[in-house]
Amino acid sequence: MPVRGAHIIARFIATSAVIMSIALLAAPASAQGRPTIVVGKPFLANAADPTKASNSWALTSHGVAQNLFTIDRAGHLVPQLAESVARTGENVWQVRLRRDVRFSDGSPMTATEVVTGLERTLTLLPPARASVGKARLRAVDEHTLEIRPERPVAVIESVLAEWALVVYRVLGHDSFVYTGPYRIVSVKVNNELAL
Repeated sequence: MPVRGAHIIARFIATSAVIMSIALLAAPASAQGRPTIVVGKPFLANAADPTKASNSWALTSHGVAQNLFTIDRAGHLVPQLAESVARTGENVWQVRLRRDVRFSDGSPMTATEVVTGLERTLTLLPPARASVGKARLRAVDEHTLEIRPERPVAVIESVLAEWALVVYRVLGHDSFVYTGPYRIVSVKVNNELAL
């Protein structure tokens, strides 16, 4: 028995493939001589600031931002920018950071930078506090941070994989860099995000 609506799905996939092929073939060359790839998305980050609305989620989906932990294809929590996590006391956690990670400006990812970004997010973005409430964070050393959530947390990795808690470095007012494979070149609000 055929799947109901299968022809609609097949038509959507075929149309999407044609559109992507046209976009790739017709893309103009960039100033560096590399091809420009134009991708349409139903949702676009409207600023580089991860604390504006759901930009953290959008920046992650665009390949710009990453989290300390993520969920793999099998649905397991796995380290992304973290190396490991350990419970060191009642509702006290230490997260060891990977040493090989750099922000898109070339600077190393340090515990101090991670703490600064997470504290800013927890202060300015209310949904970021949904699981932990207010949290006290501190850099223990260059590659270790300590987290003391206000609320009891059984699995801190799941909190650190939440969409709102991306890792970033604050460069200045409205200027941020991330750890993902793409970096932001420019933002045209609600229109274009050049990577």
